[in-house]
Amino acid sequence: YLDASSASDEIAYKKKLQEHAASLKKHIRDLSAREYWKQFDPSPEYVILFLPAEAFFSAALQADPSLIEAGADLNILIATPTTLIAVLK
Repeated sequence: YLDASSASDEIAYKKKLQEHAASLKKHIRDLSAREYWKQFDPSPEYVILFLPAEAFFSAALQADPSLIEAGADLNILIATPTTLIAVLK
């Protein structure tokens, strides 16, 4: 994300955003593979993947709008500060 925000041209910007989104998607898959929900009975339905800024998630979604659905399909809920507060309440 930081590389994208400091990119010198539009092509580099888009490439770095795509790399950011791909990295987040890989993290979703890796987190899901741990299957934390199998450790508890009753178990939570989702594992929360926290991103510390709305801009990080927004940029990733710009490059790959399927991230929310990809996470949900793998029992991963992506949360930013605003949504994490709502989930925890």
